[in-house]
Amino acid sequence: MIDLALLKRLEITCYADFADVERRPYGLLYHCADNPLSHDSNHGVILDLDGDLEAAVADVTAFYEGRGLEPRLYASFTAGEAARLRPVLERCGYTFREMAQRLFVLRPDASTPGPPPGVHLDVRRVRALSGGVRALVHSDGPAPWTEHAMRRHLAVEGFHLLVGYARGVPVTMAAIKVMPGLSRVDDVLTHPLHRGRGYARALMATLVTDHPAYGGHHRVLFRKRLGVELRAFLAAAGPDGVNVVVDGHTASQGGDDFVEADRVLYHAPDEVRRKAALITGRLLGRAGA
Repeated sequence: MIDLALLKRLEITCYADFADVERRPYGLLYHCADNPLSHDSNHGVILDLDGDLEAAVADVTAFYEGRGLEPRLYASFTAGEAARLRPVLERCGYTFREMAQRLFVLRPDASTPGPPPGVHLDVRRVRALSGGVRALVHSDGPAPWTEHAMRRHLAVEGFHLLVGYARGVPVTMAAIKVMPGLSRVDDVLTHPLHRGRGYARALMATLVTDHPAYGGHHRVLFRKRLGVELRAFLAAAGPDGVNVVVDGHTASQGGDDFVEADRVLYHAPDEVRRKAALITGRLLGRAGA
């Protein structure tokens, strides 16, 4: 059975590997002044919902505005959080939005879908961003926030940046971060010029198969936005998994310019599907990454 306290703690604290963190009586403030466009590097989390919430939100706002950063909050995964925070956030000038997250649970004993027939992909763990890998990172448009966070993250041993090469050219990538009892996959991306060829499916097949070698022991995927190829991979695993829609929320001071964060997957034990009511939405600020 999944340890929800562990899940909550890892999700809240994982950002410390690529951002600085300041502790407050009410929660945590992540910040990275030289990566100001990154939401993951610059956000607060309110952990004490029994304290003075208006004072906490005001302090979060002042903290980030005082550093020239956009104020934003991420969810703390605490039951009843949205109902308690929403009126306070709206009084403090935030726009609150409800949103749904999609969860795909792959049983630990599931058979792993293989790569598409005829797809040959050389998957390597890279420890530095070469010119070709940088071009892949930015292939959907300039993403300096992603590159900066990734460079800091590469110094962490549990962070594995996997790149798929076709004929020596980096065409697809995914990053898996192994933590105690939970592994998180981010930055799943295929270069636009190489999409529709099954490369992402082949990469994910390798990732799931090799997951234990990275130190992980579970095969459950939590997903937000997914490309066509990755959806096809999960569809192929359908008989061994469960799709769940979970409630979430966002809060922003930026009005209608909200932009969803990067596509994310998670690995965790299959009891996650029984906890669909867990708040997994994020409180994000103005448009960025």
